[in-house]
Amino acid sequence: MSRLKIMLLVIMVAGIALLTGCEGRLESDLQVNDDLSGTRVYTLTANKSDLRTGFFDDGSRIINEIKNGTPKELSFRDRSSGDRAVLEFTLEFTDLEDYEEKIDALIVAGGGLAPADAVDYEMPDSPFASGMRYREDFSMNEPMIWLENLLIEKTALSESNRKDIFGEKVSGYTIKGISGSGLTISIDDIEYYSLDEIDIYTIANGDGTFDRKIEVRIPDEAMEKNRVPITRFLEANEGGKIFGEWKDSGTKTVYCLSAERLTAEEMDGFMRNFYGMDSGTYFEISIPSAWKYRNEYNALAKNAAGFFYSMGGIKEKVDLSLYTGGSTNTLKSAYYVFRSNSAVGKLTLENGQSLEVNSIGDNRFSANGYSEFFSQESPVYSLEYAYSNGIHADSADIELSVKRNGDIKRVVTIHFTTEISEEEINDVKEEVENYLAGIITEEDSRSSIKLKSIESDDGGFSIVVVSEAKGGDRVGEDALWQQAFGADNEIYVTANTQAVFPLYASICMNERFDLNSFSDGSIDRVTYTVNGVIPEGGEQYAVTYNDFDSTQPINVFVAGKSSVISVIAGDVLGVLTLIVLAFAVWAVVSFIIGMPYRRTHR
Repeated sequence: MSRLKIMLLVIMVAGIALLTGCEGRLESDLQVNDDLSGTRVYTLTANKSDLRTGFFDDGSRIINEIKNGTPKELSFRDRSSGDRAVLEFTLEFTDLEDYEEKIDALIVAGGGLAPADAVDYEMPDSPFASGMRYREDFSMNEPMIWLENLLIEKTALSESNRKDIFGEKVSGYTIKGISGSGLTISIDDIEYYSLDEIDIYTIANGDGTFDRKIEVRIPDEAMEKNRVPITRFLEANEGGKIFGEWKDSGTKTVYCLSAERLTAEEMDGFMRNFYGMDSGTYFEISIPSAWKYRNEYNALAKNAAGFFYSMGGIKEKVDLSLYTGGSTNTLKSAYYVFRSNSAVGKLTLENGQSLEVNSIGDNRFSANGYSEFFSQESPVYSLEYAYSNGIHADSADIELSVKRNGDIKRVVTIHFTTEISEEEINDVKEEVENYLAGIITEEDSRSSIKLKSIESDDGGFSIVVVSEAKGGDRVGEDALWQQAFGADNEIYVTANTQAVFPLYASICMNERFDLNSFSDGSIDRVTYTVNGVIPEGGEQYAVTYNDFDSTQPINVFVAGKSSVISVIAGDVLGVLTLIVLAFAVWAVVSFIIGMPYRRTHR
């Protein structure tokens, strides 16, 4: 085929395409302002000749059809001129939630199904993150399918020309200053100045106020990237009762905020400022929460002293999203309670998932007296819990009696400085008696721990607890107190039971006794007395401690000879030895006395 024929064929094919093609396009432009309000404008442009049946004369017929068929989410404007049809549809929204609802409605109007998340976005307004993540789960033309259907229904557009005008095309956008285009809009431009951890510490004081400390742990790399806004933001929380302090910890910078004796309302304001969120209630006292978890607390604590404590309840909402820019996996938060405020409750995440939490158990207390309540990676959650409000004991008397056969008896008297009514005494007495009764099983019937009495007076109330353990019993005296009061006790008694002269038999007692279940950190006066062992000095072992730190155990070692009481009252071998010794003495004395008589009658 000659070159001329080929050129004529190409021109002819192009001419046919021009005569049969449909010139038109659908355009979209999304504008999102800094306050997340904005517009999305759809513009349909086509030759009127391509919309043949509708645009006869002045086109008023099809324009009226479009006006009447436009969904309420859009405003319609006809900007047609000459032979060009220009139809403009504007969606206005106040925020992105409003935008998503209107997009869903337009897609449904076109016969489609609304996406589960038509718009997914994260726009951190935080000194710890910057940038934006934005994604739309629908194509540019989906919200305008209703218009395609309308034009075809009114015969202004043929089905064969649908794709020519409404086919997949890109959309332009400008979202908070970031511009671009795409078939579906997707932006991922976030940088996190990551935090390692935010630790929250709580003390519930007996007067109804609260102490709080918050530690924000920031890697040095994050501080270098955004030091000025991070410092400015955190230090804005200082003032009045709230104090801030910067510390270095290895490769991290730690910012510590602390406040003491805050009311619940003041605590709520403190946390509101710290979270950077001025909505809702973040911290409140809740009596129903105290009662809701009270029984669970006592069951988990396995500590009869908890029955003497008063219980309180707290509801708290934690919202650390400003520190992560909304990310759910970039921050660990740990919540601690003071050692005398052990807590039991429930944590609920934003998705409704909940888990039981508590600070009760072994090895949970750190060196500064706090116990970890829980750790969580989600930056937003709600919390409800009951806590024990440890009460002050002004005196404690421990009287320990030991015997050479291993028998041990202990009488502990504790006086608390909290008033208690007769009704409360009866309730507490019954609860504690029932609790202690469940500790000893039939196999351990030779050992016991009991509440002997609980009585009130002008200065508060006192309790007397008595424990006894028989020598050789498999439940030791220390185990009784561990089960009853969670006390980390140890006691060892060794004696020379083979002594010929039991009054001079050696006996040693070595023990560690824990009082931390009974007080909130200190006891004004503690006396400790040991019976049954006579030290080498010859006096009874008795020690008095003033301003005793109950977080530290009493450590005692007493060595000496067994006392008369120990021999006569409990040492069978000693009693038998005494009988044999007495008989021997009697025999010797009788022999000596009887010698003259025998001489004279020899």
